[in-house]
Amino acid sequence: MQLNFTFVLPSINLFTDYKGDLLVANLVPFYGAGKANVHILNAEIQGSAQTDLSNGISLKNLRIQLYVESATFDIHGALNNEDFSQILSALLNDLVPSFIDNHQQVISDILSPIIEGLINAILNGGGSSTPGPTTTP
Repeated sequence: MQLNFTFVLPSINLFTDYKGDLLVANLVPFYGAGKANVHILNAEIQGSAQTDLSNGISLKNLRIQLYVESATFDIHGALNNEDFSQILSALLNDLVPSFIDNHQQVISDILSPIIEGLINAILNGGGSSTPGPTTTP
């Protein structure tokens, strides 16, 4: 059975505090602590999958497409520098929606199997088909 779906999300707001110290691509240090807020307008997730009803419910061959009209970033504390944080926020505001639109295939190739696995785990009661380790007294 084929399943097609569309989720329309008119507004997504993410508010978080972060603290990090990492090396991006083994080359560029990135560190800081502060607030990182994102406001996404008119996101849409379209997808299709085959459903298997022979042994419970499961999905296979899930493919998703993600669309975002706009994303507004408000990042503070990047490199412990507010001027840099404002520049980074402005760059992300300009680049993220077009990056998503221009790289649909790569995004789908990465996210689809992850989401398929999560959905199947939920459909199967959140458990794993692999037994856990046993201990003896």
